[in-house]
Amino acid sequence: MTNYHVVEKAKKVFIKLHTGETIKSVDVIAVEPKRDLALLKANKKNLPTVTLANSATPEIGERVVTIGNPLGLESTIADGLVSAIRDVNGMK
Repeated sequence: MTNYHVVEKAKKVFIKLHTGETIKSVDVIAVEPKRDLALLKANKKNLPTVTLANSATPEIGERVVTIGNPLGLESTIADGLVSAIRDVNGMK
């Protein structure tokens, strides 16, 4: 899973693992531009996984965590609390 804006205009997509290994055989299998999401499939077996929460039912006060690589700062984690649930253009 990544942000849509990351892969939107990409001709090729690759995944760099925390070990430094690069997976070059990657497919974008689904996108949701309005929510800025893209689902990737790495064509490699036995990769580590992470369980994602159900983001359809967040609750105010619930702790949330993001994992990312903003501007080349690799493997960062940011956390926070859901402060409000907003309806933006018919989407919560």
